[in-house]
Amino acid sequence: MKKPNIQAVRANFENFSFLKGKKEKEVEKKEITIKDFILELKDKIMANDYLINYEEAVRLAEIPNEDEDTLSILFEAADKIREKFCGNYFDLCTIINAKSGKCSENCKYCAQSAHFKTNAEIYGLVSKELALCEAQKNEREGAHRFSLVTSGRGLNGNEKN
Repeated sequence: MKKPNIQAVRANFENFSFLKGKKEKEVEKKEITIKDFILELKDKIMANDYLINYEEAVRLAEIPNEDEDTLSILFEAADKIREKFCGNYFDLCTIINAKSGKCSENCKYCAQSAHFKTNAEIYGLVSKELALCEAQKNEREGAHRFSLVTSGRGLNGNEKN
């Protein structure tokens, strides 16, 4: 089969009225600005519980920290989405480190592991009275839940009483 003469095709392009004025470059999809992208994404999420995909998340994550105008639009959109799906209520949970340091576990991320020199404070299990006092203080300050966290896999011997 003979290849078409591209110059002849281009010359005939102008003869069709429905194509008049449309050059090849104009037919390409126009890139949407990041600000419009954020607003369109917000509208999709608000309208039908749309879940963003990986590419969209990456595009949002690539917004430079210095671009305060765009970040402001992103934060405002995120706040509207939060308000729609969560309202103005949040569940506040607080913790107390009830036993610190000398942990026999070897968790690479944890500053309390005895396997690393971290300068984490080391102390035994706090008293029941101190834990209760902290829980009551946190409740007065608006916490809905209060938890005790300790170093180690669990409590030892008389720490369980």
